[in-house]
Amino acid sequence: MNILLKKRCENWLRLRSRPFAVIIFMLINTLVYADSHCDGSLSRVGQQVAAALTDEYEVPLSYCNDIIDLYDQNDGRFSESIRREIENTQSSFALSSPTYSKSFVIQFLAPALAERNARALIEGGEKPLFKFITVLYPTRLYQDLISQIDGPLAINIAVYQLLPESNANDMRLLIRDKHVTYSGSPELGRESTNNLSIALNGEIGLLADTQFDMTSSAASAITCSWRTAETNCQSVPPTPALSPIATETAMPVFSLTRGYFASRGGFDLQADIALTTALDQAQRTIFLSQVSYLAGNSLSDYLFESIASAVVRGVEVQSVIGASDIEEHSPAQQLELLGRFIEEKADRWELDDSEKLSAHCRLYFTVKHDGNNNPEPNNAKFFMVDEGTFYVGSQDLAPTSFWSSGTTANGEYEHGYLIDSIAAANQIQEEYWIPLWRNARNNRLYSSYIPEGYNCAATRPRAELIPMEIIPGQTPVSYGDQVRFNSGVKNAGAGRSNNFRVIWRIDGVEVSSAIHTDVPPGAEVTDGESDFTWTATSGIHTISFSVDTDDRVNEIDETNNTREINIAVQEASIDLAVTPIQAPDRTHMPGDQIRLRSSVMNNGTTASNGATVAWRIGGVTQAEANFASIPGGAAIRNAKTEYLWTAPTQVGSYDITFSIENAVPGLDYDRSNNSFTRLITVGSGRAALRPTDIEFSPQVAISGEQITFNAGVKNLQNFRSPPFHVRWLVDGTDMGAGGPHPGVGPGETIYGGPNTFTWTAQPGEHTISFEVDSENEVDELGEDDNVAEVVVTIAE
Repeated sequence: MNILLKKRCENWLRLRSRPFAVIIFMLINTLVYADSHCDGSLSRVGQQVAAALTDEYEVPLSYCNDIIDLYDQNDGRFSESIRREIENTQSSFALSSPTYSKSFVIQFLAPALAERNARALIEGGEKPLFKFITVLYPTRLYQDLISQIDGPLAINIAVYQLLPESNANDMRLLIRDKHVTYSGSPELGRESTNNLSIALNGEIGLLADTQFDMTSSAASAITCSWRTAETNCQSVPPTPALSPIATETAMPVFSLTRGYFASRGGFDLQADIALTTALDQAQRTIFLSQVSYLAGNSLSDYLFESIASAVVRGVEVQSVIGASDIEEHSPAQQLELLGRFIEEKADRWELDDSEKLSAHCRLYFTVKHDGNNNPEPNNAKFFMVDEGTFYVGSQDLAPTSFWSSGTTANGEYEHGYLIDSIAAANQIQEEYWIPLWRNARNNRLYSSYIPEGYNCAATRPRAELIPMEIIPGQTPVSYGDQVRFNSGVKNAGAGRSNNFRVIWRIDGVEVSSAIHTDVPPGAEVTDGESDFTWTATSGIHTISFSVDTDDRVNEIDETNNTREINIAVQEASIDLAVTPIQAPDRTHMPGDQIRLRSSVMNNGTTASNGATVAWRIGGVTQAEANFASIPGGAAIRNAKTEYLWTAPTQVGSYDITFSIENAVPGLDYDRSNNSFTRLITVGSGRAALRPTDIEFSPQVAISGEQITFNAGVKNLQNFRSPPFHVRWLVDGTDMGAGGPHPGVGPGETIYGGPNTFTWTAQPGEHTISFEVDSENEVDELGEDDNVAEVVVTIAE
């Protein structure tokens, strides 16, 4: 048995109140999922983290998962996401937070549970299990949760308490159905600002759910809806097992928890090991977004040994913390203490005075600012190493939640994710780090270890990025050609560039952008994000390629970051097309002889080298014909473009298609006009269109908020409808939303497109209507069921 399983068994056996069946369940979860990792897909940093965890626990806890959302907690979206996850819960829901505000519980959690409870009463079957961990007042939380639920309690609820005098629960974690998980810095039960959280989808939820159960197994107090004198909440209601959702573009993720072996036997510190290992592997950059590095007037020795070592060995460290009114937590105080670590490390490495100053200049230490340059709090717990591996979770990089407290009885429970993916790192840079750093970097603090007037910029080697020549994949270029343009990036400076954004433009309009990886000093990189494919249009066009477009890189010259060429595109010479199918516009009877007519055209100026045309019914070829050549500008209608069809005995709707079969890319410059399909109805049947119920989100809104309404259109008969129009009305007034709608097949229901409507909420009670076949274009079986309505009430 490996060390990790041994530790878990020892701690579970101490928890004598847990039933034996529950212990076996946890063991099975660990055995099945602990060894499921992404072999061969980890980066250099990820491999070192996995090796460190393997040395300690024998099992590297890495899993393939997808990011499904990223939240910068300033916009109130997270409360709605919690409500949505509760409503979508099928088997189990778990939520851990240091505290929960009463208003949040009453406004969000309890109503969502009430709705899920009502659905459970109607649907029957398995009852979802809802679990909550808190520090304070578990009974009050439990009572608030069930206060709005009427009738028999169809939802199982458990509230676990970790007593603050023995264990501090700082774990911010949400798990739904063991495959959708959230972690981050917000207290997941209270809306606040300047937090960061991340949602994942996949197998990682299975491990997170097991980690949650381990933590709750050490709880000091429990209250639950199935409590009896005999079981005292220990018999957990069974929940159906769900398989993890497969993801198409998976990435390695480490689920990192500390403190869930909390008992007198000690703490598990896998998160501390993984995070310190990641920082120790930095070669170019470390980005840090933190609340504070201080507990009292002390720093975490282990952690800041890693950061100081990185700075001294040449890594650039960019750190953003929150503004503080507490003197001992002031940014200046933190910077000075961190500077002491750098000095001590530089002395041990026997650096001279010049090398020490260069090291201090690599530490960029600043305070979070808003868009108006006002300092503000920062509650994020985030760092990124070499712009490819990053952490989002609840763990502060401070003594109270790191190594220095891990061996005491008062250590903290933490949870977060270390994600090892350049694509995901690019996403979080774009959406979070770059805006944060842009608003903070001009407010840099300077340590007293840097003499007044000393120019750090003069000591730091700078990059010099220059786009290389743009080379088109072909010349000349004609209308419709797929042309690949190739360029590259040269770093003519002495400093590394790190990652930066590149943009391709056509006539000044951005058409493609990407994140380009680091270009070392003196290097030329042509296999990065420096190529672009364009479908040519007529005229003379300017193609430009620009590097470092968001000014991430401190360059020697910022004026030479764009290269451009001009391309003259010739007019199309061959463009084959078919015209709409003509047929009697009526419902046909079985056995009717129906003559179908079309024609072929060449919209270009040069004769084609031949063409094959075909008639298909329901996708099955009925007839084919060949044309030796179609002159430029010609339109041909003859026997080859006609077909006599005998209507079948089976009534219904049939798709009739006329198409050009052998149009070749490069010889036919617009292939979108090579076919046409028409619906022909056989028999006397009619469609029956009906709108579905209207759904909307958010369900609780105030004046000025955007509400999105969704509906669908279904056809209750076995005859396909022709196209028609739909429209949306508010209090009987046409809002100009909706429009043309495609035909609906027998038994089919269509959502999206014109069936979606976004409205800016106004105070009062309003009737929202969705009308199908609003222009009466379809001969329906019934014409009195084409409108769906919903009433919404908007607060001031």
